[in-house]
Amino acid sequence: MGAVIVDRIHQILEFLRDPGRTHFILWVGSAALLFLPDGALELLELAGFREQARPYVGPLFFVLTVLFVVVGSQWLWRRTVAGLQARRRDAARASRLENLEPDEVAVLRLLVADRANPVSLPLESAVVYALESDDVILKAASMGVREPDERNIMTNFLPYIIQLWAWDMLRARPELLGQDRMEGDSKDARQGTR
Repeated sequence: MGAVIVDRIHQILEFLRDPGRTHFILWVGSAALLFLPDGALELLELAGFREQARPYVGPLFFVLTVLFVVVGSQWLWRRTVAGLQARRRDAARASRLENLEPDEVAVLRLLVADRANPVSLPLESAVVYALESDDVILKAASMGVREPDERNIMTNFLPYIIQLWAWDMLRARPELLGQDRMEGDSKDARQGTR
């Protein structure tokens, strides 16, 4: 029996550890003391307590109400700003994928065709650099291989994968990787023709 009581007290204290919950409970309690009709307070045997505590409960209720309004306004502002930033980011991303160069289309075709596995692309390629700097693709590892390219020049190849947002957008809009947008083939993209 004693262990059950101690466990219940522990659960209540854990619940009250969050200051937001404590403030809300104090706000509800002070609102009840201030605004409940006299009959309800007499039923709860709190009518005399209300008269004694009114000088303290009124300011407590006011301060907590202001606190909730301020915290709620901040939460609403943060949500609004985050939503606007996400909308701008999505518009910039869509614009980036709508204005792909033919060599970039070839690289992205490689990555979309083999989504499960990283694709080795030349580190020195301007196409790869542009896509990586615009957060369309990312390095899957920090170590790669050194191989000769089509001109027999040693080139560093690193594994790259496509970003999830770009993958989703290109799957939803396959016309962005259409044949009319692609002038080079996959081998040119792999070797970094730029």
